[in-house]
Amino acid sequence: MKLNRREFIASSFFGVVAATLIGKAAWMGQALAASFRAPAPKDAADPTKPGPAKAMKYVHHVAEYKGPPKKAGAKCLNCLQFKPAKAGEPWGKCAMVGNKQVYEDGMCQVWAANPKVPI
Repeated sequence: MKLNRREFIASSFFGVVAATLIGKAAWMGQALAASFRAPAPKDAADPTKPGPAKAMKYVHHVAEYKGPPKKAGAKCLNCLQFKPAKAGEPWGKCAMVGNKQVYEDGMCQVWAANPKVPI
């Protein structure tokens, strides 16, 4: 199949527009998902500031974790160090980040399996 210049420019333009729209849709999906997350308490570990949380490479969501690979399904909720504040609360304390609050879907580099909580 041979394309003339006009067809080539038109198909290139529509390809760029489609790629841009797909990228925007993915970004909006992430933004929407982030809006449904539980708000952080005042004493939450801050992974962006220098301190134990940053040293342990803690992140609030396991999908953002960039440290050494862990067992599939591993997250703060099923870690030995995670102590939930109350039943049903998504935030709990962790000794590894200075006894600050961490999110149950978070992750850090010192995760250890809790035998009482299934993965």
